[in-house]
Amino acid sequence: MHKGNIKDTGTEIFEWGQIRWHLSEAEVSLAAGQMAVLPNQVDDLHCHPDALELAYVISGEGQQVIGDAAPFAIGPGDMFCVPRGVSHCTRNTGIGKLEILVVHSPGGAHQRVRARAAAGSSAATADQHKVWADAAKEEVSHWSTW
Repeated sequence: MHKGNIKDTGTEIFEWGQIRWHLSEAEVSLAAGQMAVLPNQVDDLHCHPDALELAYVISGEGQQVIGDAAPFAIGPGDMFCVPRGVSHCTRNTGIGKLEILVVHSPGGAHQRVRARAAAGSSAATADQHKVWADAAKEEVSHWSTW
């Protein structure tokens, strides 16, 4: 697909789901990805040192962690921003796919995601387990299993 100055550059596959990238070829450097997290999966805890991430939830239910803040619920129509260099991860708590449109500014952060995909991605890192375990201690968890 190629529409105007936006180019579909392929899909990255992970154990937790996938991201389909659409890149701007215009003067404004942006990279947009359609992220799908499978039920009971979490994307790897990561950061984008040189880009902020703006995210819009298309469908599904989940929990979002940004930095040291407590996880918060996300659902259709929610939008959040991850500042440059701040660690974050997303967990699908629903029964269907959690679909999120992510936009990186400036573009280029998607190259790190591609490197993670090429290297292989685990369903959850030790750091993710700690983030979610700490969150569960502070509030009643509705997750059936981890």
